Amino acid sequence: EGIPDDVSDPDPLAFAGAPSHPPVDVPHLLDTPAACQDLVDHVAPPGYFVELRHMPNDEFLQQYNVNLARQVAMGSQLRL
Repeated sequence: EGIPDDVSDPDPLAFAGAPSHPPVDVPHLLDTPAACQDLVDHVAPPGYFVELRHMPNDEFLQQYNVNLARQVAMGSQLRL
């Protein structure tokens, strides 16, 4: 059904219709206050931002780099 006669080993996905595209405003759904709050609630532990607010700049950047390295390492371990 719909496969050309000269195709010996048809790939069913090659003849499927084009995938539907999401609405143009989907990326902007992440810019809502609820989406930001959800991210903060599920990613940052309680009190995390209070600790960072009172740190000097150099200590803040060092702490940020440590946390980023931990997050990357955890992500790599989860992919394995």
